[in-house]
Amino acid sequence: MILGLAWGLYTGRNLITEETFRPVQRLLSALLRPLPTLVAIITPTPTEPPPTPTPTVTPPAVSPTPTATPSATPTLRAGQTISPTYAASSTVALTGTVALTGTLAPTATPQSPTAEPTGARTTAIRYKVQPGDNLTVIAQRFGVTVEAIVAANGLRDPERLQVGQELIIPPPGATPAPTATPTPRPTPRPTPTPTSALVYPAPTLKEPTEGEVFSGGRDVVIILRWEAVGPLAADEWYAVRLHYLANGQTQYTGANVKETSWRVPADLFGKADQPDRVYQWDVTVIRVGPDGTGQEISPRSQTRSFRWP
Repeated sequence: MILGLAWGLYTGRNLITEETFRPVQRLLSALLRPLPTLVAIITPTPTEPPPTPTPTVTPPAVSPTPTATPSATPTLRAGQTISPTYAASSTVALTGTVALTGTLAPTATPQSPTAEPTGARTTAIRYKVQPGDNLTVIAQRFGVTVEAIVAANGLRDPERLQVGQELIIPPPGATPAPTATPTPRPTPRPTPTPTSALVYPAPTLKEPTEGEVFSGGRDVVIILRWEAVGPLAADEWYAVRLHYLANGQTQYTGANVKETSWRVPADLFGKADQPDRVYQWDVTVIRVGPDGTGQEISPRSQTRSFRWP
């Protein structure tokens, strides 16, 4: 419709009438009507705070350590001198003969153990065996004899020493004490118990008489005699005991016999102590058990003595 009106105006035709203009008017009124005001409500969107910057630590610059440049080793020739201070802190190449000024401290030289001087010690000391030691080495070290060390310590096997073993070292010049010879002990004779029965009376001694003296030395024959107490069973014996003093110690000998006599062995001559050389003897009756032990079945006879100088 608008286009028709516009075309009528352009061509000069009077096409506008009240009836044709009224719709146009209504359209224009509608177009020119003010638009309602729109209010936009904008809600702010929360945003994250910007990150806190992390401080960057810059290490201090390190200056490079200067490298020491080795100096050339000085060379000394004949006739030149060098002070001890310089010589102690520097490397010097020596050629020919060099004179050193000042005083140099001597270097200590380790010394090997030497033998102890004789007479320097008057008392015994204690020593612990070291690796490689033996009695000969120890004796030479302390100036004593092997025999003296063995005697002072009572060593049964001098060849066997243990590291750490403690030894007594006698003073130099000490004479080892003689080893005592053990005195043979007689076989103990059984003592009758109160419950044992005495089957026989005490034997009666006949000869030699009390205090009799035998001359003639080793060749003389001495026979001890006594009276019989009656027939003896197969396991019953006369036990003869002979005793004397040798070096102050009592020595015993004797025998078990079936007869009523016993000959004194010739090798007992001179065994008793001087000056008297007295020998004593007695007799009893014993019963020998299966285990070889004897039990007295009679009282012991009286004791008699004789001299054999």
